[in-house]
Order: sequence, then structure tokens, then C-alpha cells
Amino acid sequence: MIRDIIVVMGFTLTTSLVGFNIILLYDKENYLKAMEKIGLSYLFGIALISIELFALGLMGMGFTKQNILIPWIPLILFNLYRYKKLSLASNIRIFKRLNFSLLEKTMVFLIVLAVFYAFFKALIKPMESYDAVAIWGLLAKILYFAGTLPQNFFAKLSTGFNGLHPDSPLLLPFSETWFYIFNNGFNDLLVKAIFPISLTAFLMVFYSFLKRAISNRTLALIFTFALVSIKQFNDYAANGYADIPMAIYCSLTFLSLYLWVNENKEVYFWTAFLACISAIWTKSEGGAIFLTMIALVLFYQFSYAGKRNRLFGRIWFALAFMTLIFMSWVIFKNILGISSVIFNDRTFKGYNYAGIVKRVQIILYEYQRQFFGLKHWNLSWIAFIFFIFAGYKKIMSKDRFYIVAPIFIILSSYSAIYLVTPLDVSWHVRTSASRIFLHILPLVIFYLAIRTKEIYGASGRDKGA
Repeated sequence: MIRDIIVVMGFTLTTSLVGFNIILLYDKENYLKAMEKIGLSYLFGIALISIELFALGLMGMGFTKQNILIPWIPLILFNLYRYKKLSLASNIRIFKRLNFSLLEKTMVFLIVLAVFYAFFKALIKPMESYDAVAIWGLLAKILYFAGTLPQNFFAKLSTGFNGLHPDSPLLLPFSETWFYIFNNGFNDLLVKAIFPISLTAFLMVFYSFLKRAISNRTLALIFTFALVSIKQFNDYAANGYADIPMAIYCSLTFLSLYLWVNENKEVYFWTAFLACISAIWTKSEGGAIFLTMIALVLFYQFSYAGKRNRLFGRIWFALAFMTLIFMSWVIFKNILGISSVIFNDRTFKGYNYAGIVKRVQIILYEYQRQFFGLKHWNLSWIAFIFFIFAGYKKIMSKDRFYIVAPIFIILSSYSAIYLVTPLDVSWHVRTSASRIFLHILPLVIFYLAIRTKEIYGASGRDKGA
């Protein structure tokens, strides 16, 4: 038990150290708050190590701690030299003493309780959900026991395993592989800790971002609890699926983009940039995140910014680099002949165009089940629909558009897949709709908090973490 706790803590700190040193590179003004840096350090650290493992495998190198961690030493030394006059505490900005009200203390207690509950659900039993076992967990086991990326790895996945998605990005399998490597052994139970750890890290960032946006600590705590208390969100933070990581990186992309537009701080653009790359590497749906971010950044540059600013060249470089990463994965799959489960030679073969209306009916029926599914979503979707209609006249304002637009664009993109899927559309929608709603849920809660602050004009407290 004690060893397990030490392993989880060591894994979290080591992974966070990698992400923290990346953040130091672009947060030159030390603008990010302590909670933002701590949360983002882990979330970016595990994504970058996952990408690194894939690169090591392509080069035929073994998955060892030395091979994984040594390449980061030069960056760590560079940052130590760069910040030699600054203490670690001054760079992170250690938390100030907070004067919480009774309501705020209650919210903090409930948030912590919900996080502990997620840890309890994750660690009380090994992976058992189908995708967690048959897709992500299986790939992680193959990679760990092989000690590198096996030859013909993707070809074997395409032909030898039923139910796998050989075209899916590999953030989650490599993340689990990294945990096994750090643990010096396979542990199908303890590895699930990476999911509630990710939840905890994200909640820290979500709360801090929300507090920045509405300048109200009480409301920020209330809506952070509203998010983590939603059954669907909390359940998926413990079941081993890739959808919570996808929801995290999707949300971070657009929450950071929102703060970049509204606060004009470059640090948020680069946070969105890293989050988007992580989303691309998490699930195939990351392609929709990538295209949406490209569209929104260009829309802002040519509509709101109105002219070239000092960031213009760096923005174009970032978008080009992100496109290169996305296209590299697409080309890599094409070279290996890896076909998508959705977009393949069966997608439009014998496609029944007359059946589109029927498909739309099936999609809308499932969507309304989700919208009014209080058991899984509480009142989140109902409240969102209400606020959208109540405030539609200001939907194009900067303080709303960059939260609302991603929600509708991503949902529309996912819906378009159901219109062309070669799979049985009823089965496809029924088994996946709840998960695609999960990806944009934090954005919905963030928007509800913004609208609540606007409507009630709550003053709240703006001090603290």
C-alpha cells in the first residue's frame, strides 16, 4: 500500500516536471497562477512523454526510464540556468493564505470529496469496461511487454484483433505504458490512477481559468463542483476510457483560446496550442478540435484583431506546425495502409442517400435523450439550451463566442460522422453519443458560469488561488 502511494506520487511528480519545464519556456512573464501551472504541468507532461515514447519506438529504441527522461535533462538545466536568480517558490507563486466563506469552504470540501470518490472508483477494481480493456489497455500491455514499438505493430492491430481501432492516436496506451515503466512492472489496478490524477489536474486549471474569466471565487468554486459532480463526468474519470483525457484537452484548447482573445496574453495561445496537439494525439476526434481551433484563430485574426499584431508571425508558425503534426499522423497511417473504422472503402459504397432523413431522426432522438438525461447530466444541458436562447442577441460577442462556437462546431462535426458512418447508425449513436457530449461538457459549464455572472452580477471575491 505504502509502495503504491509512493509510486503514484513519484509518477505524478516526474511527469509534471517534464510539463513544468515546457511551461517555463513560454510563460516568460510568469503570468500563470500556481494552480494553472501545477495542473498543466501534469497534463502536458503525460501527453509529451506519450509522444516521446512513440518517437522512441519508431527509432527502434527501448522503453526505459533512462531513454525517456535523459532527453529532458538539457531543457531542465537550461531552465535552471535561465531562472537561477528565481526560487522555485517565486516562479510557481505559492498559494496565498485564503479567507474562505462558509459556502466556499463547503464547495472546496465537496470538490475534494468528489475527487476522492473518483480515486476510489478507479482503484477499487482493475479495468473492466470494454474499450478500456480491449483497446487502450491491451495496446499498453503489448507495448510494455515488447519494450518498444514492435515490428508490424499497426499491421497486426489491423488484422489480428477484433474490436480495436488501429487508426486511433495513442496517447492513452503510451501513457499507461509509461506508468508500467515507472512502476517497474505491470499493474492493471494501479495504472487507473492516471485518470483521477488527470481529473484533479484539470479541475485545478478549470477553476483558475473560470475565476479569471468571471472574477468571482465563489461562483468559480460552485461551477467547478457542478462539473465534477455530474455523474457522467465523474464516472468516466475512473473507467479507463480515453474520453476524459479527450474532454480535458478539448476543453483546455478552447478555454485557453477564450482567455487569449479576452485577456490578450500570449501565454494562453501557447497553452491552447499544446492542448490542441495533445487532443490530436488522444483520439481521432482530435481532428475536429484541430480544425475548429484553426478556424477560430483565423476568424479572430481577420475579424477581431483587424490588423497584424506582434504575434502574427508566431501564430502562423504555430498553426503550420500543428498542421504538420496532424498531417504527419494522417500520412503515417496512409503509408501503413491503416484504414479508419468510419472513413474507409465501405463508407459510401451503396450509401443510401434517401435514408439521411431516417438517420437524422435517430440522431435527434438520441440527442434529446442526452439533453434531458438528468440522471447522467444533471441540469447542465437544459440550462445551456435556456441560456443560449435567452442570450442569443449577444452570441457573437468575444466573451461568449469563443466558448459557444466550439461547442456547436464540434457537436456538428461529430453529428456529421453519424450521417456517413458505415456502422449501424442506431448502434453507433446509442453507444457513443454520451461520450461526445462529455468532450464539450466543461465548455458548457464554463459558459453557464459566465452567463450566471452576467445575469446576477454577483460581486463575489476575487482574491485567492
